[in-house]
Amino acid sequence: MQYKYGKPQQFSDPYKDWNDCPERLQEILDKDDEDLDQSDFGAIFSEHLPAADYYEGLYYIPLCFQYMQKKLDPIDTNICSSVFWYMVHFKHKLEADGYYDDCLQRISGLIQSYTDSFELIRLDDTELEEHGIDKRYREMAKHSSSVRDLVDSLVEYDEYWAVISDWIERLAASGDVGSCWWIDIASHVRCWHILYREDDQANPRKEVIINRLHKFGDYIKHWHIVAPLAASDKFYEYNRRVAIT
Repeated sequence: MQYKYGKPQQFSDPYKDWNDCPERLQEILDKDDEDLDQSDFGAIFSEHLPAADYYEGLYYIPLCFQYMQKKLDPIDTNICSSVFWYMVHFKHKLEADGYYDDCLQRISGLIQSYTDSFELIRLDDTELEEHGIDKRYREMAKHSSSVRDLVDSLVEYDEYWAVISDWIERLAASGDVGSCWWIDIASHVRCWHILYREDDQANPRKEVIINRLHKFGDYIKHWHIVAPLAASDKFYEYNRRVAIT
């Protein structure tokens, strides 16, 4: 994928959103691949206003996934959400080049890397201030911000429905770790009720996911695994926050 058209020498800025900051685009181009960060990928794939056209952005898709899979930040998100928009936007060209299935595999690999283990962490006051987190959220799952951003990014597009559906069903069969992520994700998706917009085209998919994660019998089975595990390490605040009641 990276070498189909080679590393770009410029960014075309197809929607002319970056006219006032050519230095920023040149800075990205001048960086070594391993030094690119989330801000760089956010500019390259920026939703609806990408710096790169298809031929230029193709080079950076694998690099973006490699960056996300480093899992550099256990507290804030490591996910570049705009790359998921970019791949849908250029789906037909990716298919024509034979790369779209590879993109879906990269998403599945990213999901697995973030949800194949589960660990609760407790932030100290310095970490809360540094990350701008309310003290009520002191106890959290490591990398939960990234996992939640992954859920939000994938549910936005019908093209990823099979991926996210398979993810949820695999969690159901993944033992204690899967149950922990099931409950954590279920806690997150309940906020979709509050953030509801009538014109949101993702609403039917969101409703299916909410109902699946809270299905009678299934939810309580996972909760009965997670609650004692969290309580055994005295993560009572986490239990209270993610519980339905």
